[in-house]
Amino acid sequence: MFTLCVLLNKTPRELGELRRRDPLCYEFLEAALRERLRRMAGW
Repeated sequence: MFTLCVLLNKTPRELGELRRRDPLCYEFLEAALRERLRRMAGW
């Protein structure tokens, strides 16, 4: 959550609102972040 907040320049409350309002968009953002971190780690 912290990393998403930093990357998207959003507060945890704003991310919670995004998750509630548009769960598919939030899931996409989480998946994209996981993939980005996986690539950076070289897995």
